[in-house]
Amino acid sequence: MGNLMNRGENGHSSSVLIVDDDPDCCEVLRLSLEHKGLRCLEAENGKSALEIIRNNSISFIITDFQMPVMNGCEFLEQLAVEIPHPPPAIMVTANLTGIIQEKAFKAGALYVFSKPYDPQNILFLVLKFVKMAS
Repeated sequence: MGNLMNRGENGHSSSVLIVDDDPDCCEVLRLSLEHKGLRCLEAENGKSALEIIRNNSISFIITDFQMPVMNGCEFLEQLAVEIPHPPPAIMVTANLTGIIQEKAFKAGALYVFSKPYDPQNILFLVLKFVKMAS
């Protein structure tokens, strides 16, 4: 089975935005996504992520909950204000509680994963949604 190359109008492969202040988490996700032919952009917090989204076409978002400046829920809430139909998003967190999960879903996350997570589970979801969008 080859790599999934989903090309948009501009000829680029589908772009996934990884929002996490932990460079190691970003790298693990980026490597597994790029291995499947997806383009990855990274931001260290929600504020930086909003800037990236304003200037790039993003197909999918993976965001951490706990970050400096703007956490994952605040980021998704602000994104929904700025973009009528934001890209699908999932949230990851080291401190998964019912309250955080509820906030994440209310903010627009489709799934919430507890750290440490299996990157293959996230990869499966990303590929499913990116394929559906093509």
